[in-house]
Amino acid sequence: MEKSILILGGSHSEIPLIKAAKALGLSISTTGNRPEQIGHLFSDKYFHGDFSNFDEMLSVAKRSKCDFICAGANDYSYLSACYVAEKLNLSGFDSLETAFAIHHKHLFKPIASNLGLPTTNFRVVDISKHLELDNLQLNLPLMVKPVDLTGGKGIVKVNQPTELKPALIAIRDVSKEKFAIVEEYFEGSLHSYSTIIVDGRVVFQYADNEYCYPNPYLVSASTSLASVPIDVLQDLQFQTEKFAKFLKLKNGVLHCQFLYGNGDYKILEFTRRCSGDLYSSVVQAVTGLNHPQQFIRQSMGIEFNLNRDQVISHFVSRHCIFSDNAGIYHGLEIAKELENNLILQIESFASGYHINQPHKEKMGVVILKFASHSEMLEKVSCTFNFVKCLVQ
Repeated sequence: MEKSILILGGSHSEIPLIKAAKALGLSISTTGNRPEQIGHLFSDKYFHGDFSNFDEMLSVAKRSKCDFICAGANDYSYLSACYVAEKLNLSGFDSLETAFAIHHKHLFKPIASNLGLPTTNFRVVDISKHLELDNLQLNLPLMVKPVDLTGGKGIVKVNQPTELKPALIAIRDVSKEKFAIVEEYFEGSLHSYSTIIVDGRVVFQYADNEYCYPNPYLVSASTSLASVPIDVLQDLQFQTEKFAKFLKLKNGVLHCQFLYGNGDYKILEFTRRCSGDLYSSVVQAVTGLNHPQQFIRQSMGIEFNLNRDQVISHFVSRHCIFSDNAGIYHGLEIAKELENNLILQIESFASGYHINQPHKEKMGVVILKFASHSEMLEKVSCTFNFVKCLVQ
């Protein structure tokens, strides 16, 4: 009898997971409260539901009669998947308590600090109280962050003492938690470091460069491989294994974001979910490892397949495409200059979708390959001129 899996999410970011599950012979159900998202068209069944609501996801899992559950590219999705896995005794997930400790910043940062991981100086702030800078004993500038949100939501850079209170009040309006993180600003380039851990040891690793535009705290582009010294990656592996062993993490993907600057680096966060915007497809193109499949195998409780296929290129870039205008979406247009570089193009919505928030909603993602680092640098800077979002 065919086994089934429930994937919590149905955006463009979940398409690689859905395709990987199909390749493993599974029947796929997806869920989410936005039925217009393109990923749901690739699944066998769709169940409406809010994947940030634990009990709602438990109900969906029971109705879908899934044998396995897989989180999508969202922290709430991962937390809900952990909750459902605990309730239904499904494989592949840490305890909910451990998941919170990783994905909520006010729990993660003290653990990281106590373990001696390289992180910025910080304070956990109760946003029901409006603390002034003197109470925090931190040096300006500061980064003020919600503890439970991703994608740059609610993050504010504070340059003056008078800016702190408004930043904390603003977080109160967008966060479900009563805490915020206030940490010292660290000047550096942004990078990802993604690993697969088995018995607390790193058995696969990949790192790249990440860029944020137009939102300065939302990753919208990346290039491979990471432009950081090898000793930084070696220390990151050591710190990642220390973190995984301390929390006794289940085997699977452990993803990190970090800043590198002036010969030093700071870990921003760890996550256990699939990274969004076709990140896994880039990893597969650069390393030859079927990265999306590893999430499905983890959810099924079977061994990882770390065999590698042919590498497409070591020089790969990924670009999220935004619309400059509100209106009716009619697709993406790729210029001839990029035709030979294009690996993959996925649109977030079908033609006819109404764009209400230009510069905010990602309308699609393109992945490009290059023959050399110099060609990548030359063409990446022009990509936003070569890829157009057609809107009327």
